[in-house]
Amino acid sequence: MNKKDVAIVLAGGIGVRMEASRPKQFLDLSEKPIIIHTLERFEKNIQISLVAVVCHMDYVEYLDELVKKNGLKKVYKIIPGGETRQESSFIGIKNCSPGTECVLIHDAVRPFIDDKIIEDTLTAAKETGAAGTVIDTADTIVVTEGHFIKEIPDRKNLKRIQTPQGFCYKTITEAHEWALKKGIKDATDDCGLVLAMGRPVRAVSGSVFNIKITDQADLSLAEKFIAMVQ
Repeated sequence: MNKKDVAIVLAGGIGVRMEASRPKQFLDLSEKPIIIHTLERFEKNIQISLVAVVCHMDYVEYLDELVKKNGLKKVYKIIPGGETRQESSFIGIKNCSPGTECVLIHDAVRPFIDDKIIEDTLTAAKETGAAGTVIDTADTIVVTEGHFIKEIPDRKNLKRIQTPQGFCYKTITEAHEWALKKGIKDATDDCGLVLAMGRPVRAVSGSVFNIKITDQADLSLAEKFIAMVQ
């Protein structure tokens, strides 16, 4: 059986902060839905064999139409998501095709992922079992308690985590199963589950351009990024 590297794209959010009439992943960016920009990045990458999308249940048919319209051949499954990000992530993992060696779990609203990030994350995941894409933080991070600053950690050891996050299939499956046995049901990060299980996670350099589009300001910035590369 040929081994496969599969991208799982999480598109189950409703985008409350965007205050739009439809989920943010379906809003247009340069005359094309954000999610299509994201899926095209995986479509063009030679290391990704297949793509599974975990989608809000009300938009499964709509996304299927978009995928066909845009000629995306690697998208082999569009699956209704769960109540939480953790549940949706595990749904995607369980729907990977036989022979899956590694998975990349990625936010649908990060349309500027590039080949280097994809390939570096997969390489690190295969070497370590799990890898998270991170970037430096330009701001000082503080720890608060109520209305007071209690601690200011040294930011040289602090990073901002992005997606994709990459995993050997066996590692991430075990992490999700372990989490459910421990009663963990609302984790917001897959690398966090692997760490909680006691396994190592490799840090991979991300990119400041790999932004997550969550509000109108992000969408405006994304339009500027598109204009820069055209």
